[in-house]
Amino acid sequence: MSKKDKLIPVRDAKEILNVSRQGVYFLLKKGRLNGFKSKKHDCWLIPKKAIKRYLKSKYKRKYATLVDRKRVFNAKKGNYRVEDASNYANVPKNHLYYLIRKNKISYEKVGTQYILKKEEVEQIGKDYWGVKVDNEI
Repeated sequence: MSKKDKLIPVRDAKEILNVSRQGVYFLLKKGRLNGFKSKKHDCWLIPKKAIKRYLKSKYKRKYATLVDRKRVFNAKKGNYRVEDASNYANVPKNHLYYLIRKNKISYEKVGTQYILKKEEVEQIGKDYWGVKVDNEI
């Protein structure tokens, strides 16, 4: 192995990947992260290239906005995810999730995400703060 292909132990890989030690072992076991067990050091070692490859291919929920090749969250059309609706109406995300859980607002669920309509979000902001919402995302 060259010097550029540095080997990283699990204790350091967990900090780079921002997961627990068990999370790193899980990724190794499932084959999502390449590594090998060193007999000399009696620990798992992971090449730096493998970590970079995993981070590049890791699923990012924030950017997963396409369902059936159609964009789900589109502020111009008035469809917001909870995080964007929270920013738009200046309302805490927890409050929006509470309203969804109690069925006090209409929503559509696509996969694991909730879609809220602009009119609903504006009404929530008005009810929460007592003033008209006039923000742009």
